[in-house]
Amino acid sequence: MVKSMGNLKRVEKKMAQIERTVHVERKNRNGMKQVLSRENLLRALKQVEKNKGSHGTDGMSVKDLRRHLVEHWDAIRHALEEGTYEPCPVRRVEIPKPNGGVRLLGIPTVTDRFIQQAIAQCSRRSLTHPFRNTATGFVPVEEDTTR
Repeated sequence: MVKSMGNLKRVEKKMAQIERTVHVERKNRNGMKQVLSRENLLRALKQVEKNKGSHGTDGMSVKDLRRHLVEHWDAIRHALEEGTYEPCPVRRVEIPKPNGGVRLLGIPTVTDRFIQQAIAQCSRRSLTHPFRNTATGFVPVEEDTTR
């Protein structure tokens, strides 16, 4: 009887682990749906275009991003959904410091910046939402950039 109780507790513990895993996976899938939603992607694209910035290791400029996404979006989206997307290496640049040293800067590709922006927008929204009514410090207001 005691031995079967121990087995039952182990089975219950394992079931709880499985339920938590399924919950996290379901939550991740829903999160990726938000990241890949049309509205979120358009906001991310506009923000990356607004920020401009330099090219990454692939040499593609921000001006070429829309055309690149139109041509390659199906493959990029599939890789993101499957969890197989891998960012490109960053371009390393040395920025001189006033004291004579240098600061290393890593510049991601424009495509990676677009994906990072789309993820950050969703992360920021989900992380700040619970605190919006009780925050005493600065909580950024999301502006509607889809217009």
